[in-house]
Amino acid sequence: MFAGALTLLTLAACGSDDLLPDEEVGEGEVAMQISGAVEGSFSGTASLTVLGPESVVGIGITLDDGAGTVNFTGLTGGPRTGTFPVGGAGDGTNFQGTVLLDAINDVSIGSGGFANLNGGSLTITSADDRSVEGQFTSTGQTLGDTQAEITVSGSFEAVCRLGAVCP
Repeated sequence: MFAGALTLLTLAACGSDDLLPDEEVGEGEVAMQISGAVEGSFSGTASLTVLGPESVVGIGITLDDGAGTVNFTGLTGGPRTGTFPVGGAGDGTNFQGTVLLDAINDVSIGSGGFANLNGGSLTITSADDRSVEGQFTSTGQTLGDTQAEITVSGSFEAVCRLGAVCP
């Protein structure tokens, strides 16, 4: 259930020092909308992590004011442009998407506000070793006692932050 969130945390925590950026690249940005079980427009920061011999790509979004997180992980082959499906296990050709909504508008839905994204796409329009830009639209289902549909969509610039693993 929590595999996507744990995967991104693992990606951010692992790696050797020689892969870490030498200096702060900056903070990425995201503007997104959430509809369905929770409604609203949000902004925040976005970070890029690339790890391992398969160059697994992770995009982590942190919404302002601790409102929640959105994570996309599992695409292999490093940062590149293209449109990639969201859903499933993140098998190398797609992204696994997860959402943690516990603090959004003080509403707790599902199991701690956790949702798996199981449809839609993430498009990367610009990519290099230190950043990716693009947009996403994805739907999913909250987990736990209260199951509800959620849709997230937005645009992002995710950057490799100091202390994160990138090529």
